[in-house]
Amino acid sequence: MQEEKVGILKVAPIKNEKVILALYVIVLICGILMYSTVPFKQVVRYIWRSGIILLFICSVIFQRHSSRQWEVFLILSSVCMISYIFYKVNMDFFYISLIIFGMSNILPREILSVSAKTIFLIILCLTICSCIHLIPNLIFYRDGTMRLSLGTIYPLTYASLIFFGCAAWTSICENNLKNILLLGILAAYIFIVNGARNDTINMVLLIFACLSDHFNHKINKYLSLIGTFLVYGICIISIFITDFLPYYSNTYAFLNSLFNGRLGFQYTLTNFYHPTFWGQIIPQMGLGGTTTTVSNYFYIDNSYVRLLFMNGIVLTILILCLIYNLIFNLYKLGLYKQVYIVLIVMISGITEDSLVNGAINIFFYILLTTSINLNDSFKTQEYIKNRGII
Repeated sequence: MQEEKVGILKVAPIKNEKVILALYVIVLICGILMYSTVPFKQVVRYIWRSGIILLFICSVIFQRHSSRQWEVFLILSSVCMISYIFYKVNMDFFYISLIIFGMSNILPREILSVSAKTIFLIILCLTICSCIHLIPNLIFYRDGTMRLSLGTIYPLTYASLIFFGCAAWTSICENNLKNILLLGILAAYIFIVNGARNDTINMVLLIFACLSDHFNHKINKYLSLIGTFLVYGICIISIFITDFLPYYSNTYAFLNSLFNGRLGFQYTLTNFYHPTFWGQIIPQMGLGGTTTTVSNYFYIDNSYVRLLFMNGIVLTILILCLIYNLIFNLYKLGLYKQVYIVLIVMISGITEDSLVNGAINIFFYILLTTSINLNDSFKTQEYIKNRGII
């Protein structure tokens, strides 16, 4: 309890907070642009890295963090550095850990609000620019159906950005009919334009999260608890499904067809590689950024498989524990809608790699927040009125 009190007393003054949020917006914009078809990606990546380092430095200077926040950050960053130095694993998660720590004292409502607005603004700009041919609008086909990427490197990248933007906005917005209809329209939009079946389902689940506020308290209490164990179980099973499901079984064939051959690539992965403590380099060749035929196509879509095989057992356990801690804190506060949204985000990671992508999954950046900040963000109406965030 003492640690939580320290957490709220150490929130930065509003002026310093705005500096950190401004840097975060720059980092988020650059992160999205790295997965777009803009021509100056090397410059964007340089600004992205520089912005993250500057955000981290400002957070250390302007904010005072709790001992728990420092401990988690040091463990997380140390694991990432060991993986990079000794096993040549990429440093993306190290940069993610810098942002997680840097944003740890900013109220989650502010992070999710500014993230949603930034994502929608950049998506709108990319869509317009691709439609008037300022940047490429890559076109893909699946089962004879045309799928547009609209300024991003792949149609599912575009759909994932919209889904995560909607998830962030849903977690802070009012559960009125207008917002529910908007979710329905956007779900239909990404299904028709991007052919994103899984993200469409996830958007429909967000509507359920909105409606959950009208459920009985006891129903939400038990449903969210059961849902947490169920989702965690499904996510873990999805990692090892090809180990216990016979390759020539009808069930395997059905699931592989349902998930567009993803199980086949996962089966190939488990035949040649095994999880290690600190991660490993796994060569991949995907379609992102090109519509030409790719020889030896191989890509790991399941976020949990990517995390375990490429970033290692240690980092996988840390990330899953941090997500569980966030869910537990939300559950204790009775913030069931937010619990459902985090669980839906976890479900999205089974079929897409967006969950472990720091440029898309903006829920990473509320993992180190305190229970008091969660309470102030989602339960204190005076804060909402006084700061005018929505």
